[in-house]
Amino acid sequence: MVNNAEQIYKKIAEKYDFLNHFFSLYIDVLWRKKLLKLISPKKDEVVLDLCTGTGDIALEVAKKSEAKPIGLDISVEMLDVAREKMRKTGHRFSLIIGDALLLPVRNSSVDVVTIGFGLRNLPDYSRAIDEMVRVLKPGGRVFILEFAPPEKNIFGFFYWIYLRYIMPVVGDIIAGVKEDYKELAVSIRAFLTPVQMNDLLQKKGFQDVKATRLSFGIAYIYSGVLRK
Repeated sequence: MVNNAEQIYKKIAEKYDFLNHFFSLYIDVLWRKKLLKLISPKKDEVVLDLCTGTGDIALEVAKKSEAKPIGLDISVEMLDVAREKMRKTGHRFSLIIGDALLLPVRNSSVDVVTIGFGLRNLPDYSRAIDEMVRVLKPGGRVFILEFAPPEKNIFGFFYWIYLRYIMPVVGDIIAGVKEDYKELAVSIRAFLTPVQMNDLLQKKGFQDVKATRLSFGIAYIYSGVLRK
C-alpha cells in the first residue's frame, strides 16, 4: 500500500473500520486503548495524530482526556468518516488535510505526536520522523503504533500465511481489494524490525526509546521523548 495508499483509502474509506476490526478480530481496538494508556495525555496538551484515517486515535484521546487532539490525513474521504464519528459521539477534535511528510504545523508547537499503522505506508520513514521532530516541543513525546515483520517462529509462519493468502481473498470478497491486501502483506514483511525502529528514533534525537510488544509481536508501540 506504499505507492498508492491515498487511492486505496479513497476506495475503502466507508469500509475501513469494519475491515480493520474484522481482520484483527477487534484486537486493533485493544491496541489503541493500550496506546492511549501509554500516552496518558494531560490537560491542554496538543496531541497530533498523523495518518489519522477515520480518526480512531484522535477520538479516543478526545473521549478519555482533556487534551487537544488534532487528526491529520491526506484522504478527504477518510476525514469525512472521522467527522461523522464526531457527529455521532459528540466528542470533538480538530481535523486537518495534510501530508505527513510536509506537515502544515508550526515548529515546536505539539506536545505529543501519534501515528497508527501509517508510517509503513509512507515513502520515506526518515523524513516523516524528521517532521515529527520539527513540530514537537523539546521534551515532547512520540508514539508509533505499527505492524512488525512476522517473527521467525511457528506463529510468525502462520501469521505470514494469513497475511499473504487469506486476507487478500476475504478483502476481495468484502471490498474488491485483493491486490491491495497483497501489497499490505508485502509492506508489513518489508517494514523495519523493532531493533531498527528503535535505532532510527534514537538517531533522530529521541531518548527513553521503547518498543512495547503487542499480540505475539504482530504489532508494536514505539515511544520516545525528544531531547531538550
